Amino acid sequence: MPLDGITLCAVIKELSCLEGASVQKVHQPERDEILLMLHTKNGNKKLLVSASPQSPRLHITEGSYKNPETSPMFCMLLRKHFTGGKILSFTQSSLDRAVDIAFECHNELGDTVKKHIIVEIMGRNSNLIVTDENYKIYDCLRKNDLSRDTERMMMPGFTYTFPENTGKCDILKSAKEEIEALLREETRQELTNLFTGFSPLANREAEHSGNVSEYVLGIKEKLEKSEFSPTLVLGEEKPLDFWCFDIKEYGQGVEIKKYETIGEAMEAYYFEKSFAEHMKQKNSSLTKLVTNLLTRAERKLKLQYKELTEAGKKEEFKVMGDLITANLYKIKEGDKIAEVSDWSTGEEKILHIPMDESISPSDNAQRYYKKYAKAKHAEIVIGEQIENTIKETEYLKSVLQSVSDAENMDDIAQIKEELAEGGYIKAEGGKKKKESSSKPLEFSFEGFNIYVGKNNKQNDLLTLKTARAYDIWLHVKNNAGSHVIIEAKGEEIPPSVIEYAANLAAIHSKAKGAPKTEVDYTFVKYVKKPQGAKPGMVIYTDYKTCII
Repeated sequence: MPLDGITLCAVIKELSCLEGASVQKVHQPERDEILLMLHTKNGNKKLLVSASPQSPRLHITEGSYKNPETSPMFCMLLRKHFTGGKILSFTQSSLDRAVDIAFECHNELGDTVKKHIIVEIMGRNSNLIVTDENYKIYDCLRKNDLSRDTERMMMPGFTYTFPENTGKCDILKSAKEEIEALLREETRQELTNLFTGFSPLANREAEHSGNVSEYVLGIKEKLEKSEFSPTLVLGEEKPLDFWCFDIKEYGQGVEIKKYETIGEAMEAYYFEKSFAEHMKQKNSSLTKLVTNLLTRAERKLKLQYKELTEAGKKEEFKVMGDLITANLYKIKEGDKIAEVSDWSTGEEKILHIPMDESISPSDNAQRYYKKYAKAKHAEIVIGEQIENTIKETEYLKSVLQSVSDAENMDDIAQIKEELAEGGYIKAEGGKKKKESSSKPLEFSFEGFNIYVGKNNKQNDLLTLKTARAYDIWLHVKNNAGSHVIIEAKGEEIPPSVIEYAANLAAIHSKAKGAPKTEVDYTFVKYVKKPQGAKPGMVIYTDYKTCII
C-alpha cells in the first residue's frame, strides 16, 4: 500500500522528536533518496527521505546505505544549504501527502535564514523540492515546465505552491457533525472521495468495522491523541500492507506484525518488499540461466541418441564388406553399384551396394570394414557421452530446484559459486569472498534434529561430511530435491519421525505439490558419491521407500 495521508500524519508526529536536531552530513545513496545524518539531544539519528516512485516515504532509519563514489549535484546542493542547519518543524499540508521540513540555516554572510525541503509523496509524481524562506525554488529532484503542468511549475527560480485542496474534508479540521453528515448511509460515497488522506485500505477497514461513521470518528480521535498501533501485514511471498492503525480485513490467512513506531513498520515493509523484488529478479535471472543450460543439455542428449541410432547400423557396414569380399570375382573396377547375392536369411536376396568408383572393389570392402570399426567405436563413445549428459541433465534439474528453494542472497551466491566451480558460468571477480552464511535448514520433531540441504553444496556437506553412518538419509525418488538427514544420536528413529522427514524431502523437491510422492531412505553409510560426480549427485543401496 502507498503511504497515505493518515499514516503520514502519524509519521509527522513521530518525527517531532527531531525538531532542534542539527544536520551533520547529507548523503544521496540513490537517485531519488536523501539521507540526513542528524545530531539530537538523544544521540545521532538518520532521517531517510525518499521520492522513489515505488517507495516514497520519510522516517528515521536504522539501515545502512551505500553512497555513490561521486556525489550527485542535488546532494552537493543540499550539503551547501543544509549542513550545519537545524530542523525547526515538520508540517503536513492538511492530511495531504506533502510535508514541509523547515530548517534554520546560515547563508554565505553568516546571517540566519529559513530554508525548506518539501517532500511530495505522490507515487510516480513524488518529488523533493528545495526552497528559500519565501518558497522560491533552488532546485528539485524532478523538474517540470509548462508543457507538463501549467499550474505548479517545478523549476529553479519559480515559487513553490502546495497541492490545491481538492474539496475533500479534512477530518482534523472538521466538526463531528460535519463528518457524520458526509457519512449518512443514503448519500455516502467512498471514503477516498470524501476525506483527505484516506486510502483504499482505510476505506476497506472502515467497511470491515461494520460502522463506518463510528470508525472514521475513531480515526479522528486517535490522530488527535497520537494513539497509533503501527501494523505490518505479511503474505507468503511479500509484504502486503502497512498502516498506523490495526489492519483486520485480511483475516487469519496472513502474518500480522506490530511495531512501536510507524517508522519501524514502514522500514520493515519496504525492506521486505525490496528484498522480495530483488530475490525475484535474481531468482528469475538464475532460473533463466540454468533453464538455458538444461535445454542445451537436453538438446545435446537428443542429438547423441540420434548418433547412437546411426552407429547402431554398424552391422550393415560389416555385411556389405563381407558381401563385396565374397563377390570380388564378379565386381568390375569403376562399378558405381555392386549387385551381390545375400544368402544370410536362407534364401537368395539381391542387394545393391553403393561403391566408390575411384578405388578398387577390394578397397571398397576395406572402406566398409573401416566404417564398421568406426561405428563400433562410436557406439561405445556415444554411450559414454549419453551417460554423462544424462547425469548433467539430472544435475541441472537439481540446481534448478535449488534456485526455486533459495531464501536469501547468500543462497543465490552459493548456487552461483557452485555453477562457477562446475565451469557453467564465470567466477565473479574481485576480492576473495568470505564464506557464505547460508546453512542447511534445521527442524526438530519429537526430539530429533532434521537437516535439509538448500542446494547441492549443502547436500554434499550434509551427507558426506556432517552426517554419521547410522543417521538416516532421505531423498525423493527419481527426482531433483534436497538431501534430508535425521540425526540419530545413537537412538532408534521412530516411523513418525521418518514420515515427517520424508514430508520435508517431498516439499523441498521438484515433486512438491504432487498428490503422492515416493521418498527413499537409508542409513548414511549406504550413500556413496561416485568419483568425479557433480555436486549433490550420489548413489545409494539398502534403501526402503515410503509414499508421502
